[in-house]
Amino acid sequence: MYTIHKWSETFENSDTRKRQRLGWVLFPSGCDSIGYIDLMEYGSAGVAAFGTFASICQWSATSCRDVRGRLARSDGSEMTHKQIAAVIRQPIAVVDRSIEILVAIGWLSVENAELIDDLPVSADDLPVLASDLPVSAGSIPKIPRLLKEKEKEKEKEKEKEKEKESFALFWAAYPEKKAKADAFKAWGVAIKKETAAMITAAVGEYIKYKPPLINYKHPATWLNKECWTDEYYKTVSATNEAGHPIDDWDEVQQIVHDVYHPDLKNWAQVELLLTPQQYAAVAIAGFLSVCDCNQWDKKTPAAYRKARAANGC
Repeated sequence: MYTIHKWSETFENSDTRKRQRLGWVLFPSGCDSIGYIDLMEYGSAGVAAFGTFASICQWSATSCRDVRGRLARSDGSEMTHKQIAAVIRQPIAVVDRSIEILVAIGWLSVENAELIDDLPVSADDLPVLASDLPVSAGSIPKIPRLLKEKEKEKEKEKEKEKEKESFALFWAAYPEKKAKADAFKAWGVAIKKETAAMITAAVGEYIKYKPPLINYKHPATWLNKECWTDEYYKTVSATNEAGHPIDDWDEVQQIVHDVYHPDLKNWAQVELLLTPQQYAAVAIAGFLSVCDCNQWDKKTPAAYRKARAANGC
C-alpha cells in the first residue's frame, strides 16, 4: 500500500486532525527542498509527477480521518494504479511513471507493495468533492496559524515604515538635530499618545514662541516631556499700532507678579512671556522688586521705564 511520507506532520495541523473530512489541504511552500530538486531532475516526467502528487494529496484530504495519507479504498484495502488513476482523473501511463518517481524520491512510501491491477473501481473509491461536504460553522476551516503570523509580521513592518516616515518629517521640522537615535526611540512612544501630525505641527509653535536667549531642547527631551502639549502666549507688545513706544509697565508687572517665584528663581518662565527688551528691563529693575511692587512704590516703575527707554523698543 502506498502512503504519503509524513502526511500528518507535513499536510495537517492540530485543527485538521480533529476533522473527519477536509475540503482543503495544507501544502508546504517553497521550491528548495531536496525532494523537490530531485523531482525536477526528471524533467517533464518530474513535472507530471508533481501534478500527480498534488492530486493524490487533494484526494487523500477528502478521506476519513483514520486513513488520510494512505492510498486505500473505503474498506481500508490497498489501491491499484488503475484505481488511483481513476480517482485522480489522470491517465494510467502517467500515474505509473509518476508513482515510480515519487517512490524513488521518498514522497511516497510502500507498505505491503503487492498490488492487484485488475480490481474494478467502485463508487466508494471516488473522492468526495468539497462542494458535497456539509457546510457549518464548525466545518469552515480556520486560517492556518502560520498565515496569521505572517500577516501580523507584515502589519508590523508596515507600522515600522510609517513610523520611520513620520519621524523623518518631525526630524526635518525640528531645529535642533542632536541624538537622533534617542529621538527616534522617544518618537515611537510619543506617537502612541498623540498623532504624528499634531506633534510635528507643535514644533512650529515651539519655534515661533521660544525666547531668543533660551536654547532649543534636544528633540528626545522635547518628546519625552510631551512638550507638544505646551501652551505658548504672545509677549506683551512694546509699541502701539503706529509703532510708537507705549508704557507697558502695568502688563509686564502683572506677568512677573503672576509667574515669578523668589524661592524658585524661575526667570526662564518669565522670559517666555516677555520680549527680550522687556526681560532685560525687568532684570535691571530687579525681579523681586517688580514682583512685589505696589502703588506706593515709585522707584521700581521708574527704574523699569528708564531701562526700557535706554533699551529701546
